[in-house]
Amino acid sequence: MKNYRLVSFLVVFVTYVSAILIGTVSFLYMTFLPVIWNLLIADLIATAVVFAMSIVTSNASMYDPYWSVAPLAMTPLLMVFTKSYDINSILLLVFLEIWAIRLTANWAYLFKGLDHQDWRYMTLREQSGRLYPLVNLFGIHYIPTLVVFSCLVPLIELYADSSMTEFKPMSLIGGLVMLICTALELIADMQRHRFREGGNKGVVNVGLWKHGRHPNYLGEIGFWYGLYAFVVAVDPSLWWTFFGCVINTLLFLFASIPMAEKNSAKRHGQEWEEYKKESRLFI
Repeated sequence: MKNYRLVSFLVVFVTYVSAILIGTVSFLYMTFLPVIWNLLIADLIATAVVFAMSIVTSNASMYDPYWSVAPLAMTPLLMVFTKSYDINSILLLVFLEIWAIRLTANWAYLFKGLDHQDWRYMTLREQSGRLYPLVNLFGIHYIPTLVVFSCLVPLIELYADSSMTEFKPMSLIGGLVMLICTALELIADMQRHRFREGGNKGVVNVGLWKHGRHPNYLGEIGFWYGLYAFVVAVDPSLWWTFFGCVINTLLFLFASIPMAEKNSAKRHGQEWEEYKKESRLFI
């Protein structure tokens, strides 16, 4: 099983290196487009590469690390392309990369191999029947890609504006929010991992999870508001880029969290109902 997990890692690694290389070439080739549209098309092309491998491996979880790997790769590329080497751009890059590395590391820690698929995708397969290929393409791959891209729009627009180089101390408030939310996710995930590694199969109700049912989701939602606050502090004219944060929040509130709670209720029954009475949605 260890060997199989290693081979699976290799397949995923090669897939993502290929996706990043193809996306980068596409981005560098389409210089006649505005930066934001150029990057979006490159992002969609890279997603198509990952989707193709999910078909080859019959596993939609091939997409799972994309949520954090795409920003991890796109941001340095954008920084170099736009020559954004001012303190604002560097700090924003550091905060974003910390978040992306942590989230990618958490995926790697939980990765079991390509014989394992996220339960949410299995649920979607059962519910959609013959329409699953379309659900897989748009619901599992392209919609999350567009959501993450929309969250990155403030950063993209800031990098594209070479005139915004003056350091704004107020931006550090947004940076602090980004770091706090990343730490919140890290602590929540570590507490959950320790709980499971202790042989506990019931509801995770320790640490942050004792008071809130989704502290990791809270951190994920808050992180993007922190990024938005950082950017707007530097350039108030980018106030309109808030839509990414809102879309991401709605995705969690009306899709991810309801699915997670329904699955928990199914798995844990009365224990889950008691836990809901004693906790809040977040913290």
